[in-house]
Amino acid sequence: MRAHLTQMFQAGIAACHPRRVLPPHLPDAARPIVLAAGKAAAAMAQVAEAHFRAVSGVAVVPYGVTADLERIDLLHAGHPVPDQASLAAAERLLALAASAGPDDFVLVLLSGGASALACVVPARQSAKSTAFAAISRGSRAAACAPP
Repeated sequence: MRAHLTQMFQAGIAACHPRRVLPPHLPDAARPIVLAAGKAAAAMAQVAEAHFRAVSGVAVVPYGVTADLERIDLLHAGHPVPDQASLAAAERLLALAASAGPDDFVLVLLSGGASALACVVPARQSAKSTAFAAISRGSRAAACAPP
């Protein structure tokens, strides 16, 4: 029974892997820019690199996650608790998005953990007011307040 349950669990995980799920949904694009964040960002970025010849971008993953990426930069940040690297990663993602031109195809790939790995704190709010506003909305964004 345990072996059968393990086999079912592993089949479910394999069915959701980015190399199986993403390719049918990726269009042809001359100038793709990938903005990826989350625990599966490295795997999603690898699929994007395999699909697009001239891809560039950033993938933000938890510390300890590795990936063999050639054209997409791999950044590491805090998860589940954001850290200074999470703030820097968010700034890098936003800057790359802002630099996109009208002929660029921006592909945003998010998975679980993205909110901690790429975290932005509003500039005009204190950490306390940001946390209060997030909690009052039922959000976990309060964890994004810088130390």
